[in-house]
This record gives sequence, C-alpha cells and structure tokens, in this order.
Amino acid sequence: MAVFAQIPFGDCLRTTLKMKKKVALSCFCAFACVVFLLFVPRISSAQVVIASQGFEGTPNDNWSFISPTQAGGVDPVLIGVNTWGTMYAHTGNYSCRAGGGSTDCGSGSSNCLNGSSSGGNCNDLANGTIIEFDPIDISCYTNVQIELWHRTNVVCVGAGFDTGDELIFEVKIDGGAWTQVGLMGGASNLIWDYYTPLVGATSQVANPFLYTAPAGAQTVAFRTRANVNRSDEIYYVDDAKISGTPYLPTILVATPSPVCSPSTVDLTNPAIVAGSTAGLTFSLWEDTLATIPLANASGISASGTYYIKGETSGGCFITVPVTVTIDNPPATPVLNLTQPDCITTTGTITVASPTGTGLSYSLDGVNYTNTNGVFNSLSATNYTVYAQNSSGCTSSITNVVINSPPSGPAAPTVTLSQPTCAVTTGTITVNTPTGVGYSYSIDNTNYTNTTGIFTNLSAASYDVTVKDAAGCLSTITIAIIN
Repeated sequence: MAVFAQIPFGDCLRTTLKMKKKVALSCFCAFACVVFLLFVPRISSAQVVIASQGFEGTPNDNWSFISPTQAGGVDPVLIGVNTWGTMYAHTGNYSCRAGGGSTDCGSGSSNCLNGSSSGGNCNDLANGTIIEFDPIDISCYTNVQIELWHRTNVVCVGAGFDTGDELIFEVKIDGGAWTQVGLMGGASNLIWDYYTPLVGATSQVANPFLYTAPAGAQTVAFRTRANVNRSDEIYYVDDAKISGTPYLPTILVATPSPVCSPSTVDLTNPAIVAGSTAGLTFSLWEDTLATIPLANASGISASGTYYIKGETSGGCFITVPVTVTIDNPPATPVLNLTQPDCITTTGTITVASPTGTGLSYSLDGVNYTNTNGVFNSLSATNYTVYAQNSSGCTSSITNVVINSPPSGPAAPTVTLSQPTCAVTTGTITVNTPTGVGYSYSIDNTNYTNTTGIFTNLSAASYDVTVKDAAGCLSTITIAIIN
C-alpha cells in the first residue's frame, strides 16, 4: 500500500533581475521535509512585495520605469531635499514629478515637462506626461494589488488646480491595450496632499490609489498620466508598489512501496503524483533546488531521497521530496547438516549464517515461521533453504540433501567349535562380515573384540552381533555352545 507524506512548504523566494528600464521576476521554493500524510502547499495569506519604486535609488527600488524628461533637464525629474524639501516625498527624500510645468513662477517653457509652451507658460494640454512602470510577472501570485501615492502642488500664490487638470491611472494586462482604471480630476484652488483623501474632485480617487489585478492575470504594467494647463500646476507620485499573495500548486506524492534488490522503482509512474494540481509538468531531480537532473528515473536502483518538480504553464513551480527504499536481500544461507545415523534416523539442517534479528527461514519459500534457523526431524530427501529479512526480501537459495539412515552390518555368519573330551570349551568364529571398522560382541554390550573369534566359551546360548565404524549394529545371530 502506498504511504502518503506531508511537507510544509517554505516561503517563496523572489529573485529580481533588474535591467535598465526592465524588471523580470521569478520564484522558487525550498522545503523542509517533515513526514505526515500529504504534500500540501502552505500558502501564507499575507501579501508580499513583488516590486516597488520609491525613487530613492536604493536596491529596493526594483520596479523599473520610464518617466518624462524636463526640457533642458535630466530624466527622471525627482523632487526632494535638493529642491523643494522632503515634504514632496511620501517617504524618504524624493518623489517623481508626473506632470506640470515650471518649478518656479514665470520661469517659462524651459522647465516644462514635454509638450509645447505658449509664451511663458506650459498651458497646452499636449504637455500631458507619463510615468510608465514596466510589466511584472504575477503568474505566481494571487490577490495582486498596485498601490501609488500622489500629491499636487501649485507654485504661484493664489493659483490652484482647476477642472482642466487631471491625473489618469492606467494598466495593461497580459500585454493588451492600456485601460483606464482611475482618474483624479482638478477642482479650483484645491491642493491635494499625500495624507488627505480627495475632497471636491470631479472623480474622487483615494490616496493611495489602489488597483487589484484580475484573477489569472500573468503580467501587469502600470502607468500614470498627467494633464495640466498652467505652468505652476505640478503633480508628484511616490512609493509605487505591487504586492500579492504567493501561489503554489499542490503535489500529492504517494511514496513508492519498498522493493527488494535487484528490483527497481519507477518514479515516472503517474500514480506517484495522482491527485496533484491539474496541468502540471513534472520533472525529477537529485537535489531540492532542481539543478541536477535525475538519471534513469524510471529505474531507480538505490535507496535515497529524490525530488519531484511540478510546474504550471505560467512557470510557477514547487519541488517536493519522494523517498525510495531499495532493500538488499539476506546473504545466501550457509548450512550445517546433521545426517541420520543408526540411533537417530532423521536429519537436521542448521543455518550458520546469516542470522540475527529480523531474519526468518523457510524450506519451501512460502512458510517463514522459523526464526532460529534449525530444522530437525527431517526425513531423507532434497531440501532448499531460504532466508528472508524483515522487509520481505529473500536470499538466494542453498540446496542440501538429507541422506537415508544407514542400514547397519549384515547379520553375522558364524562357525562353531563345540567342546570335546580333550577341549571342554567351545569357540565362535565370525565368518562375515569382517574387515576394518567392524567389532563383535556375544552379549550386545562389549564390542572390544575386533577379530570375530570368541574362545573358551562354556556351554550356553550366545547372541552374536556386529558393530560397524558408524556404530550401527547388525541383527543377532544365536550361537549355541553345547
């Protein structure tokens, strides 16, 4: 029966590959192997930051972007401690100017962001400017949300934003068209703050602006676009962030049953991952980071922990361990035999090795109830001896023969020399069997006679027997001395 195991998944580690104006994301997960019942992904409900941009120039600012260039200036136009002070940043020292004209009253078109000018002011709606954040791979996340803080400022005293000014929020899902998802409209003499909800706007957008990507989206890009009609009306944005809940597929792993060498385990058997998330592509590896491909995955011949990687079509994957157990069989039995003799007419087989805890033995390859390795009272025939360990692995066989018990010498034939007047005692002489190894008795007890000649016998009846070298006795021949 297959055994199921559970592993708690580690946190999804995000690797950010940052290039100029571009960001690529990938995820991988590492796991600690803890055996319970099922492999089930542990997905935290907490959001994690996928990418962010605070315009501070730190490594955390990894959501690359393209921003407008100030006429005669640099890209991007950052406003902070070196110009107007930290109050123009939501956090840190800098924010990015997303639209507007001059940074000083009456400075004219030389400070305009893109667009054309009219006289000393940037009052053409064509000066609408865009900060565009690069597409982000969100295929390994759910509940993906974009957050952006925004602020307005009017440089010249007495002036204010009017209904012709607006800040537009747009997204591009999976490389499609830009779609407007938010609008911040102007209102006379209204100055919005990073920390104050919009009041009096034609279309109110909370601060920060929040957008939730549709479920199943693979990539999302984001941009904000500003339109102003006077040089001293300026928009700022700061702390753009995209976050989501890491998503991992589920792999159910049925641990293969142990097998006995030289049998192997096929880790490509679909039954091992039956019930996993549908549509996964599986591959097999030697290490938890899936860097060393597993050779001969369909015929694993060594015990160990191997790794199954399941990957979605969007590239989100998990790697989980699977344990293979290949048990070695016991060594071929070495036996000691006790053959039948004239006294004990059955034989005994004793297993000299292998012995020890968990081993059992059999003479038929079926019944392994014998745990001491001693088989006695065996009749004469051929026997096959097997050893089996606690894993059920069986040794190579050893064949032995229990001989028939010896039959003993033939009944002796004798010649008698009866007493005469001259010689008053008799003599018994054994004619057969004779030879090396035989001894003789006329009382069934004393077998010291090796010649077969008994002399000086008085008149009586004598039981003549022969013992061979194996200790076997003949039947009795009765000899009578008169």
